[in-house]
Amino acid sequence: MTLARQWILIDPLDTLFLKGSEPMVAGENHEVRSVFPPMPSTMRGAIRTAIIQPRGISLMDFTASEPTVVQNYPLLGTWDNPGFEVVGPLFQVQIGGGDTEWLIPAPAHWFAAVPQSTEDGQTVQVTVAERLPDSTGTLGICGSVRDPMWVLNPTDWDMRSLAGYWTNAVTMERVSTGSHSVNIHTSLEKITANEPFVVGLGALFGNEVRVGIALDAGTRRARTGHLYSATHVRLRPGVAMAVGFSEELIPTHLDTEGILQLGGEQRIVRYTLAKKPPLKGGTSAWVMSLSLVPFKALEKFGWDGFHRASGPLTRMGGWDMKMGFHKPMTAYLPAGTVIMVGQDIPLPQGFVRI
Repeated sequence: MTLARQWILIDPLDTLFLKGSEPMVAGENHEVRSVFPPMPSTMRGAIRTAIIQPRGISLMDFTASEPTVVQNYPLLGTWDNPGFEVVGPLFQVQIGGGDTEWLIPAPAHWFAAVPQSTEDGQTVQVTVAERLPDSTGTLGICGSVRDPMWVLNPTDWDMRSLAGYWTNAVTMERVSTGSHSVNIHTSLEKITANEPFVVGLGALFGNEVRVGIALDAGTRRARTGHLYSATHVRLRPGVAMAVGFSEELIPTHLDTEGILQLGGEQRIVRYTLAKKPPLKGGTSAWVMSLSLVPFKALEKFGWDGFHRASGPLTRMGGWDMKMGFHKPMTAYLPAGTVIMVGQDIPLPQGFVRI
């Protein structure tokens, strides 16, 4: 298992504005959504800014890849090539009884009959989908993907993927040994320690719509009549984001605790050094991503032809402030994507064997 060397906990002081790829043009777009959990590039940008600003590093020197900056802060990297990767975010939450629990993405090849009601703590049977055996090739079975998977002997007729849900290490261990009963929670209050469960992302945060006015890029003055509404994210009480670093940034590049400017509107969050999450690598041929992964990375890893299960892709673009032009749109596989890579392949950063 390849896991980050160092982790921090992030506690926002207010809401977070994590804008998607929608333009904000007067007369065309007046509603802006937030992307949550934040993109890895957003987290990495906040970390790099926290390295640069307190240490008096000139942004001109940094964007020009001044050799002295790279020499003194090698893990900072250059503007186009960071010296570290980020993993996550995962979540550390306070559950019923005051205990602390780590949440990780539920693997996308877990299936269950998710109840329609909103009652908290209902029990479901989670079953792991499998690749179709080679012998079924003569049956002509096909689907929307080249190599469809199936749930053998499903326990219900309306089972669906748990992609987008979050779970804990206890559940990962138990379900990996076969079908297992788990509780589906809609909030954190009734979760108990060492309980096998999954929880929806909505239990971790709420949305708040804020109305603002656009600013002129050059003068930072308000634009007359250009109002917009933006969806902000507020973490629920007892919820903190956890971000891992592929390299040890603390204490050489970052302080043990401090503040970050995360997302749009320069929102302030506190961070503290944290212990590593209690993740134990499995022994199966399946690996799971803990972060959003660029789809093109599968070609780099040589995994593009392997069996895979995931939730919907996320497509992101943006504006390149250095180049003064649009960034190309990039498709990302969501956290919780599982890929059958075999048992002997070394894993890139941000993947765990399950």
